[in-house]
Amino acid sequence: MELKTIDRIEQLIEHYELSNKAFDSKVGQVTGYVSKAIKKHTNVGSQVLENIIFAFPEVSLEWLLSGQGSMLKKNYDQVSEGESEYQTPESHFEKGLIALLRKPNVKDVLKDIVFEKTQKKHRD
Repeated sequence: MELKTIDRIEQLIEHYELSNKAFDSKVGQVTGYVSKAIKKHTNVGSQVLENIIFAFPEVSLEWLLSGQGSMLKKNYDQVSEGESEYQTPESHFEKGLIALLRKPNVKDVLKDIVFEKTQKKHRD
């Protein structure tokens, strides 16, 4: 039997050692949503899938939808030793911000913005 998306969501919950209730909370669903979907072996809506990818950016969308490839993205920064795998939204934000700042043109754009603000402040 081919695995469905809900089966991979269940694997994801097990991987992060979360309760269904904690997973529901992390992806912005009412308590019992995932448990019910798992029990009935039904799939979830696209908004839930978007929320999963937002809450767990290291999870491969291709894997989540089709089962192809690895659960976790290969190029995603690995969790540091001693750091919890269950990340808070703030730590996801920080990692996202760091990843954004590593892009080549972003630093130049930010420098220009800061320079313009500094120049404007000195003129006032």
